[in-house]
Amino acid sequence: MKNLRVLKIAMAAFLLSATARGQEPAEEPQSPAMMYTGAALTIVGGANLVAGNVALFVIGDSGGDMAGLAAFVIGGSILTGASVLLHVGIPLWAVGASHDDRPRFMPVLGLAPGSAQLRWQF
Repeated sequence: MKNLRVLKIAMAAFLLSATARGQEPAEEPQSPAMMYTGAALTIVGGANLVAGNVALFVIGDSGGDMAGLAAFVIGGSILTGASVLLHVGIPLWAVGASHDDRPRFMPVLGLAPGSAQLRWQF
């Protein structure tokens, strides 16, 4: 019984010491403007993805001689725009929300007798 009491006291002391430090402040995103812009582009791209699919199937099922071509031109252009928005918005959102302070790409210059090398390090 005595060991159980010591264990309870040790556990309470550990929990109290762990919570006594308090919470660390939340880190700010690297660039809130990039994060919000990326989120907006991603949302608009997702909406265009749905609209393009709806246009593709509604126009394609309408019948007629040129229905397939019209569905391809109208729905395809909307889907292409959605793809561009999603391909730009998602990385922009992720990079803007990251908490990394180092530069994304770092040039590295290597010099040796009779040669020079420049490369980009990630």
